Amino acid sequence: MSTKNSFVYTAKSKKIPIFVTLAYFLVFSYVSFFHHDYWFEADGIFFLNWGQQILSGNGENVMITNANIGGPVLYAYLTSVFHDAFLVMKSISILGCTGIVFLSYFITKNIFNSKIALTVQLFFVFTSQLGLLSILAFNEVLVLFLIFFSFYFITKKQLKITDIVIVGISLGLASSIRFQGFIVFVSFLIFFLIQNKKISLNLKHALILASVFLLVLS
Repeated sequence: MSTKNSFVYTAKSKKIPIFVTLAYFLVFSYVSFFHHDYWFEADGIFFLNWGQQILSGNGENVMITNANIGGPVLYAYLTSVFHDAFLVMKSISILGCTGIVFLSYFITKNIFNSKIALTVQLFFVFTSQLGLLSILAFNEVLVLFLIFFSFYFITKKQLKITDIVIVGISLGLASSIRFQGFIVFVSFLIFFLIQNKKISLNLKHALILASVFLLVLS
C-alpha cells in the first residue's frame, strides 16, 4: 500500500467511529422524542422529586435508597434551569448513551486495534439494552457514561498523572449518583497497587486516585 493510499485509509478509518456515533445519536433521538414521548420509567421521577425536596430545604426528610444525593440534586437543578424535567432526563439519556457508543471505540482501541474497536462499537450500537436506555427518562445513564469515561483514561498505554486525576473525578461524580462507581474505584485502586513491581510508584498513583476520588465525593 502506497503512502498516499495509507494516509487516505487512516483518515477514513478515523472518521468511521464518528459517523457511527452521529448516526446512533440521530436515530435514537428521533425515536426518543417522536415515538417514545412519555415517561415510562418511574425511577427518574423518584430521583427528580427527591432532588426538588433537597433543593427546597427539606433534605432531612428525604431518604434515598440504593443511591446518593448527587443525581437527584443535579436533575432537579437542571429542571429548574430548563423548566422541563422530561426533556432534561431524556436529553441526559440520549447524550449519555451516545457518549458510551463513542467511548467504546476508543477504550477498545487503547487495548487492541482499530478493527476490533470498530467491531466492539457496532456491538454497542446494536445492543438492545443500550438502545432502551437511550430513549428512557432514566437515572442510570449518567453513571454508566462517567464509568466509561474513566475507563478510557485508565486503559491508556502511557498513563499520566492528569489521567489519574480525571479518573478520580469521574468515579467520584459517578459515586455521588450511584454506588456502582465506588465498586469501579476499588477495582482501579487494586489495579494500581499490583500493576507492576514499582511499589513506590504504584502507591503514589493509588494515593492520587484515592485523594481525588474522596475529595470529589465529599
